[in-house]
Amino acid sequence: YLHFVGVRSAYQGKGWGGAIIREGLARADAEGLPSWLETATPANVPLYQRLGFVTQVEWDIPKGGPHFWGMMRPAA
Repeated sequence: YLHFVGVRSAYQGKGWGGAIIREGLARADAEGLPSWLETATPANVPLYQRLGFVTQVEWDIPKGGPHFWGMMRPAA
């Protein structure tokens, strides 16, 4: 489970977030484990798809809360 990944706005779009995620994925791959994440940021969905994640479920938080994507990357 990739819990939290954040990059300061001045550094976004420069590959730092992807590098952090790839490090976590390398660890999961070394152990033959799948990876799961959840995001409420629509712009991040294509990034995660490029890293091999597939949307498994989507949901909305009640009373006007954000929309979420639950995404899985199979074990390598």
